[in-house]
Amino acid sequence: MISDDQYRTSTQYRLFSFPSSQALLAKRTKANAHSRAQLPDETVYLTVDEEVELVDYYVGKLWDLCRLFKVPSHVKVNSFPVSLTQATATSFLLRYYLTETPLTTHPKHMILTALFLSSKTENHFIPIEYFKAQLPVSVDSSQLTSLEFPLSSGIQFSYTVHSCLRPLWGFGLELLALIDEGALDYEKSSVRKIMDEARQWGQESLRTDAQFLYTPPQIALACIFHYNEELVREFLKIKFAVASVSWSVGENDTVRLENGQEDPAERLIGVVVACDGLITERLEVIQTRSKEDEHLLVKGIDKKLWQCRKVLDAQEASGDTPKRKASSQEEREAKKPKTSE
Repeated sequence: MISDDQYRTSTQYRLFSFPSSQALLAKRTKANAHSRAQLPDETVYLTVDEEVELVDYYVGKLWDLCRLFKVPSHVKVNSFPVSLTQATATSFLLRYYLTETPLTTHPKHMILTALFLSSKTENHFIPIEYFKAQLPVSVDSSQLTSLEFPLSSGIQFSYTVHSCLRPLWGFGLELLALIDEGALDYEKSSVRKIMDEARQWGQESLRTDAQFLYTPPQIALACIFHYNEELVREFLKIKFAVASVSWSVGENDTVRLENGQEDPAERLIGVVVACDGLITERLEVIQTRSKEDEHLLVKGIDKKLWQCRKVLDAQEASGDTPKRKASSQEEREAKKPKTSE
């Protein structure tokens, strides 16, 4: 559970996993600088935070579409549907805007293609005519298909999405099995309630940066931990078979075994706590924001983006597109012809 070796061999881990929040911010800042460089110096472009807020707003719109389509569920536990199609579409959108910005493609156009493409990659293809018929507005087929290649290219053709939803399902089954064995002293009804809440929280966590900073099992455990800390601690105690460990964290925030080695269960708890904190902090910002405040925020961002898009379109129409400004010495060096050594 700590090394998560199988996940760490995946393309998702290689392309869309970051060692820290700072590294993730650097990735977004680089994309932001690229868009900023296409505009005249006096043009005020969006900040990285404004781009994140705009994309998040349209993640919400994407989820509205999922409810509209009643996208099919791969996993059902206690009648709570977990839609992998929705999870995949969300990840596609967030991955795309790590390297691209709303100046390239507005997220209001990309959400339709993200959902359409994810329905195919999750083996629940929605015929295009049926897809169009369900939309509240009329769209042309080309509006969906023309963006499939840019989206695919933006996510580096990495269509497989490992989310926290499957691990959550698996942990739920394992917890119930441990109760049957007598290893956990919990009522099944209580654990089912905790898992229902954790799965809902896991679904909400998809719109945070957790998927870029933690592994799917770590996020899944964080979602359970959010609702019942002791259940996770007891579960890990059993899994790591460390019955003698005291779960109180000392001054150095590390629990060590008698032979001096760090207790792996407590180490994982530290990761889970950090993950839960990141998810909680972001979702509190989103969920405590009123609809009116959200509308005003996005309206202001959209207005600024529209002005930038207008300037860029005028430049392209006149053929007066400025040369892109090199943002760093590394980029200038990268453009030099490579010579064989």
